[in-house]
Amino acid sequence: MLEDIEIKEMFKGQVHEHCKISVNVDGYDYSAIYLDGELNWFRPHPNLHMGEHQVKEIESKAYDKIKRNEEK
Repeated sequence: MLEDIEIKEMFKGQVHEHCKISVNVDGYDYSAIYLDGELNWFRPHPNLHMGEHQVKEIESKAYDKIKRNEEK
């Protein structure tokens, strides 16, 4: 489940550069934008279908994956 977090760099090298995060959990697709150190979820927000603990776990994995990508 959480291994399938996809990170896509958007507008690399431009002023509005950011990362798009996509993950599928239990058949629901969730997407977020990582900008200025924060994840901003699109609708549906994962809190609608899972608990806050699960959302925090997804966000933690996404932050780790983004950090690893930035270090490359």
